[in-house]
Amino acid sequence: MEKGDIERGVVINGLDDLEGMTIIVETGSVQELYASKHLKKSNLMMVDAIPDMFLQLNQGRADAALVAETIWRMISADYPNLYSICDTIAPQPVAVAFSKQQPELRESFNAFQKEMKETGLLKEIHDGWYESITKRQIPNTDTLDFPNGELPIAFYSCVPPFNFI
Repeated sequence: MEKGDIERGVVINGLDDLEGMTIIVETGSVQELYASKHLKKSNLMMVDAIPDMFLQLNQGRADAALVAETIWRMISADYPNLYSICDTIAPQPVAVAFSKQQPELRESFNAFQKEMKETGLLKEIHDGWYESITKRQIPNTDTLDFPNGELPIAFYSCVPPFNFI
């Protein structure tokens, strides 16, 4: 076997074991930045969409993939032959961004989030989506009243859990 050739079926226990392997990352993602900096002895395979990542990995065209934990937890049930080597490599916080010209939106969102934490609703939603597939429910927004008007949002809609609404 030549240097750089990886025998299929090798057990990966951590980042050190990825040296010389083909690692899939999504173009423009935080994982691409991380891999470019920390996995210089690995071969990076770029894909434009996360479903392509899992397809390539499942077909044996790569040895590993770097993906956000939230996405992994939602998709992994569909790929029982794939496994995660660790919970996190480099935790990245998720952000909600607001216009500087409308600081009241940020303040309102922070108050809403604080209330959800204090009442336990945030944990209930988290557990329902991530801990039990049977509890997953899309909230019914048909009857919601928007006294302050509509709030346009943008989100990554290509993969679970973001593509459910």
